Amino acid sequence: MTEKRHALIIASYQYQDPDLRQLVAPAQDAEALARVLQDPAIGGFQVQTLQNERSYKVNQAIEAFFANRKPDDLLLLYYSGHGIKDEDGRLYFATTDTRRKMLRTTAIPTTLVNDVMRYSRSRRQVLLLDCCYSGAFAKGMIAKASAGIDAKEHFKGRGRVVLTASDAIQYAFEEDKVIGEGSHSVFTRHLIQGLETGEADLDDDGWVSLDELYDYVYDRVTGEAPQQTPGKWVFDLRGEILIARNPHWVVKPAELPPELQRAIESPFAGLREGAVSELERLLHSSDESLTLAARQALVHLTDDDSRRVSTTAVRALRTVTTPPADKPPPSLPTPVIQEQKEPPARRPAPAVAPQAQGQLRRLLSSVPAWVWAVVGVAAVGLLIILGNLAGWGATEEPTPMPTEAPTDQPSIELTLAIPTPTEEPTLTPPPTTAPTQEPTLTIEPALALGDTKTRSADDMVMVYVPGGTFQMGSSEGDSDADDDEFPRHPVTLDGFWIDQTEVTNAQYALCVADGECDESFYADDDDYNGDDHPVVGVSWHDADAYCKWAGGRLPTEAEWEYTARGEEGYIYPWGGEFDCSRGNFDDETELDSYIVPGGEGCDGYVRTAPVGSFPTGK
Repeated sequence: MTEKRHALIIASYQYQDPDLRQLVAPAQDAEALARVLQDPAIGGFQVQTLQNERSYKVNQAIEAFFANRKPDDLLLLYYSGHGIKDEDGRLYFATTDTRRKMLRTTAIPTTLVNDVMRYSRSRRQVLLLDCCYSGAFAKGMIAKASAGIDAKEHFKGRGRVVLTASDAIQYAFEEDKVIGEGSHSVFTRHLIQGLETGEADLDDDGWVSLDELYDYVYDRVTGEAPQQTPGKWVFDLRGEILIARNPHWVVKPAELPPELQRAIESPFAGLREGAVSELERLLHSSDESLTLAARQALVHLTDDDSRRVSTTAVRALRTVTTPPADKPPPSLPTPVIQEQKEPPARRPAPAVAPQAQGQLRRLLSSVPAWVWAVVGVAAVGLLIILGNLAGWGATEEPTPMPTEAPTDQPSIELTLAIPTPTEEPTLTPPPTTAPTQEPTLTIEPALALGDTKTRSADDMVMVYVPGGTFQMGSSEGDSDADDDEFPRHPVTLDGFWIDQTEVTNAQYALCVADGECDESFYADDDDYNGDDHPVVGVSWHDADAYCKWAGGRLPTEAEWEYTARGEEGYIYPWGGEFDCSRGNFDDETELDSYIVPGGEGCDGYVRTAPVGSFPTGK
């Protein structure tokens, strides 16, 4: 999980107002949910918990929680306690000092919650409500508010998901006393159970998405308490929210692409060696099941009969010793690779004794010539195939086939059964270019840094980056680095192509017009949607969909860092010193208070700039 994940848990269960019944479940709910969410093997959230705090402290904490966030920050707000409606149908959350007849000044108005969520820069917000609500009219009347929490009306916004324990839990007041039974926390109990056991991972991919969590909780709550129906509302959310890992997920190897599997099983050592290069690339895949499949295939190839293939497979496995730490499950099975392991040596072809040679010569003289013509041609072909299967010729020359036949054999047998010396077959290494009937996995064109080509789908100019080795990550002592940037380690990459500039709004619009991409978050915002400006407000899934539409893929993290830093390991593309005139940095605006070092307006643009505006930033 690379985004920042924050959770604020609010529980109120002790009330000074005698009209508000004391609750038991919220105390246990808050502690259990906090434990699960902050568990690095499950939620990985930074959790703040407030229990039985006064209304003004809770209001301040909620506003501070949503302030100064980034668009990709995942924010989760949970409330457990009494929900109360006033005579006009406005909803409030009760705190320990709430007075039922003074809701505006002693409770948490949902209008405040909605406002701070709406003005937050985060576009990944989750609101979980496990509460009942009540509305009272005049003294002596038995009345209930409208049947429904109306979460959709109270909590509209962009990039927001609201889950409620029920949409029809009510309290009634009679002579200023609460009548009726409050809701037991069935909702939160099943929510915690689904996360802690991993049962909410319905598609068994190692992650619990918010949609999966709701479906899991809905089925169990309605099965246990049919009168309670959880609700979900989604407001302009782009992409999928992954709320937690499945702590008990076991990685299962995926099926490798058919052409790659055929190459692994190919009788040609050259193709098997090419398959090793592709398997090494898959070791760095974000798909753990695919990574495991690649690892298992490489372990198998370490015992290949070809010394070149087995050595290459061992070298590939040594480049990755542990699975990625930021993806489920916590660990993957790692093959044991001995540092001094030598691949098995080839068995030499057995020598033929002189007595056996004489017997063979007498036998040959009794066989008709036409039989030897057929057998000889077939034997040559079979030897070539077996040689490739066994890896013969990889490091030494085989013994030439005899060119002399028995003196009493007719010359026609010599020319048909055994080729002339100038056409003598040799068991040479397989060609570097695969036969036409076999798939070609690796193509090494004669390319140089800076070579370009144009992608047909969107006319994007792509630049070639030659392969090389660089130091990935940040150095110890770098105060600006995040924890997942350590330790610094060498990474070797093959050559690849990467876009010369960001994708523009005009290019992205082509994908939208074809129905393959969703509109960007700022599609209707004139400040960001210039044709030649980079498209912003798109999720990872949007970017992935665009790449597939354009016939490409997203760069890996290593490819992106290598392109920006080069083999020299610069902090910035141009060197080690910050220069705000070389890129489009976030100047101070009315939307945020972040100031770029060097002064406001240094880059000349308040927001985005046309692509290619900073040629010195390369």
